[in-house]
This record gives sequence, C-alpha cells and structure tokens, in this order.
Amino acid sequence: MGWIRFISKYYVFFLFLGLLWVCVVLMIRQDTYLSLHLTRWAQHTLWSSNAVLFQWRDYLWLREKNTLLREENAYLHTRLYGASHQPHSPYRPSADIDTLVHFIEAQVVYQTMTGLHNFMILNKGRLSGIEVGQGVISSRGLCGRVQHVGRDYSAAHALLHTEMRTSARLGKAGALGSLRWDGVDRRHAWLDDLPRHVQVNPGDTAYTSGYGSYPQGIPIGVVRHAQLDAGAIFYQIHIQILTDYSTLQHVYALSRPLSHTQDSLQTLMNTSATPP
Repeated sequence: MGWIRFISKYYVFFLFLGLLWVCVVLMIRQDTYLSLHLTRWAQHTLWSSNAVLFQWRDYLWLREKNTLLREENAYLHTRLYGASHQPHSPYRPSADIDTLVHFIEAQVVYQTMTGLHNFMILNKGRLSGIEVGQGVISSRGLCGRVQHVGRDYSAAHALLHTEMRTSARLGKAGALGSLRWDGVDRRHAWLDDLPRHVQVNPGDTAYTSGYGSYPQGIPIGVVRHAQLDAGAIFYQIHIQILTDYSTLQHVYALSRPLSHTQDSLQTLMNTSATPP
C-alpha cells in the first residue's frame, strides 16, 4: 500500500514529531508559568480566528441581511403611512382610502436614463403583488409607475418619460398642477397648470395629489424657480426631482388594495358623463 511505504520512508520524522509533542505536554504540566502563557496564547489565537471567521460570514451574508432590512423597511413604511397624521408628513394620508397602502420592496436590475422614454426593470412581478399602475418610489421620493408586469419581473416608466404626466400638489397651499419632463435634464422637470394667484416660493416641495396611481403626500421634487409671464394664467415652475436616477438601486412599489374600486368608480362616472 502506498501509505505504508510513505510511513516507512518518513517514520523517523513522525517519531520526532511524536516525541516533540510529548516533551511539550510534559513541560506545560510541570511549568505553571509556561502553561498559563500558552493557554492565553491559545485563547487569543482562537478568539482572533473566530473574529476573522465571523467577519467573513457577515460579509458573505451581507446580501441576505440587506434584503431582510429592505423588507423590514417596506413593512415600516406601510405602518408609518397608515398611522401618520402629521399635517405635512411626506407620507401623510388625506383620506381613509390612502391609509391602505402596502410597500413592496424591489431592486432595479436595469434602467435607462439617456432617452426620451426612460424605464426601469424591477426584480419583482405578479407573484410578489406587483400590478400595472402602481406607483414606484425611492427612499427620496416618487420615481415612476408600473406599466408592464410579468410573473417574476416588472417594467416601470420613470418620471424621465416625456409622455408621463403626474398630478401634484405644491407646498402647504396644496394647489394642483401637472408634472411633466421635457427630455432635457434628468435632474429637473416642470410643474404646469398652477394658477397665478397661488404663491410660489423657491424651496417649496411638490407632492403627489392622491389622484391617479399614487397615494397622496409622496414627495416628488423641490421648486428651483417659478416664471410668470405678463398676462399669463399659469406659472412655469422648474422642479428639481428628488430621486437621483444615477444611483437608484432599491425601490418600493405602492400597492393600494382599494385602488381598483376607485378606478372602477372613475370609469363609471366618466362613462355616464359621456353624452349618448
């Protein structure tokens, strides 16, 4: 056998190691001072090795921990939105219908920023509760709306889409306007249809109005400057979008269980208002 030949060839070396081990054991047992130091050294080595091992384990488990944290944040956002009644909270519900909002955590796996019709692909789909029309927000504010849903993935239009319009309220006054992107700068958009009698100040925040796909009170952007031409009825307001698309990775889709009822009622009223 190969291992027998190996041992017979190097038996002197193995005998030396055995005798060395016996000598070390005898020295430790006879010398208390040496025994104490060796014990401390062994404990220190063990603790250091365990620390390195735990650091590597935490690093390898970091993705899983981040996923759990995002799911917990989604749950806390849901509870916060339903319980918050502060007058100017970014997640302030304006009616009972808006208190029923669930935050579904998702990751952006692909997005475009250089075109006129920009979109993002999310790693959550129908199985996770994603539906067409749901709003998509980042940790900073509104960033899109779901347009297509598959089994495990979904696609959402970004605010950086020239055909997308978003109903918004401006600041404390709550005046209604329509947010649009002109295709020029991904950091800025325009708020239209705000009447001239409304007071507009730089630094005012635009929020979702609660009409359409989004619940009320989601921050969208901040006023940079407002222009009111002589004889004009409406302002031209330049808005800095709060969401930074260049660093966008994690988002939340907003599920409103009662939105189908609201949409059905709006469709019914629009149909009944149409002349025969």
